[in-house]
Amino acid sequence: MNQTLRDNTGARTDTQQPALHQIILNNDVQDYYPDGKWTSDMATAYGYNTTASKDVAGGLDTGTRVWFKMLAVNGRVACHGSRNQWLPTLDATLLQYRGTSFGATAATLEVITHEIKPISAAALYGTGM
Repeated sequence: MNQTLRDNTGARTDTQQPALHQIILNNDVQDYYPDGKWTSDMATAYGYNTTASKDVAGGLDTGTRVWFKMLAVNGRVACHGSRNQWLPTLDATLLQYRGTSFGATAATLEVITHEIKPISAAALYGTGM
């Protein structure tokens, strides 16, 4: 899940991000993040420099938060991670994002989720992949 917040001018914003973020799966809180903790954890997980400027190589993107927990191996996101880490979902799975105390000029919140729908479990977890 990726979350991007824009202000009333349409620009991505960090200053209007909520003070607290919650990721809720099937009514169970998975993560409860103060904003600074989430950005610090993202930088560590993706190998970014926590002191780098935003929107430059080695730095995070302004206004964007990524829920990476399903992709992390030993606290780091790796493209070679096991498919067993993916979040299995059903048609009735409910993934929610909740932000508390958005800034006064927060205008647009975009939440993007990704879905992989294999033809069978064997196709996803088979040894040939």
